[in-house]
Amino acid sequence: MLGISMRLAAVLAVATCAVAAPTAASSSVDRVHGRTLANAGLHLALGTGTYGPGCTTTGVCDDRSFRFQLAAVAGPAGSPAFGYFARTRVANGNSFSGPVTCMTVADGKAAVGGYATPPDGSPATPFLVYVTDNSQPGGADGISQFWIFGPDEQLPAPGFPFTCPAPESPTGFFPLTGGSVLIH
Repeated sequence: MLGISMRLAAVLAVATCAVAAPTAASSSVDRVHGRTLANAGLHLALGTGTYGPGCTTTGVCDDRSFRFQLAAVAGPAGSPAFGYFARTRVANGNSFSGPVTCMTVADGKAAVGGYATPPDGSPATPFLVYVTDNSQPGGADGISQFWIFGPDEQLPAPGFPFTCPAPESPTGFFPLTGGSVLIH
């Protein structure tokens, strides 16, 4: 668990610097480079929280509870993403975790993919998860089902897990029961 926390802290530190530095020095950034984080095409998805048991916005239900951690940064279109994602089942502590290799962002939603190592230590496999930042009053942030793709399964996008699909979860989002998601 300490290793997960340290990796997440490192990614969060880089992401925080990427967001805070241009904001704190926006006038000098604008004068020197003529660009800010937003118009440089950088995207950020951060979150930690819990979800379940419950149903997604499209009616897919799960009677289990999970914790998750997400820190991902992606550059302008065509640039690689980096970061870390972990999902742990509350009842038994089984966890899938690993590096982020792709991310797409639109309208307060993100699709995040990478390679996750299963709890039994077998080789890492491609994963995909969607998150939503619902900043509307009374709205809950959300997370989708967690997909893992075996070697013979159809992938969600050409080039996946280095190219993510559009950030529209086909099965909707579970509302978070604790924590939050920030998408920039």
